[in-house]
Amino acid sequence: MIEKFTLARPYAKGAFTVAKARGDMNEWMDLMQYAAALVAEKRIAFILNHPEITQEKKINLFIELCKDKLDAYREKFLRLLGDYKRLRILPEISELFMQYVKKDEKHTNIKVITAFAIDDAQTKKIEASLAQRLQHDVSLDIEVDPKLIGGMLIKAGDLVIDGSVRSQLAKLQQELLA
Repeated sequence: MIEKFTLARPYAKGAFTVAKARGDMNEWMDLMQYAAALVAEKRIAFILNHPEITQEKKINLFIELCKDKLDAYREKFLRLLGDYKRLRILPEISELFMQYVKKDEKHTNIKVITAFAIDDAQTKKIEASLAQRLQHDVSLDIEVDPKLIGGMLIKAGDLVIDGSVRSQLAKLQQELLA
């Protein structure tokens, strides 16, 4: 199965490029956030996944729901997503789009998943290290997941650093079975 972010990347990059060139970044950000929230809504998700509703009806409904946020370019973007049955990945497109915006502003939000809670000193150390590596300001979104057993998983856009014990054990298991 192809990862949703892999599918979403070219659409997010294209939308970002158009928004930057046209100088209407705020309007695009507004649409991305609104459309992503729509897709996450249960009734809309049901309609988008319903096999008996034609793709054209799905697209038209979605366009109608977003009409206050559209100009010709943004409508064409949504129609393109609909034509290629990609409306369901709007949350991922929106997230990547926002990453492009922050990167353009020289700021990155980084998700750090740890096995245990970390203190402020550790947070600042990780933040400084990642800021140096990425060459711009960063802010951390820290999440605790005991399933990692130990270590941490860091996600910054396309960069994934997996230093979790769970990952290391999985690699060891593969090596032993090979």
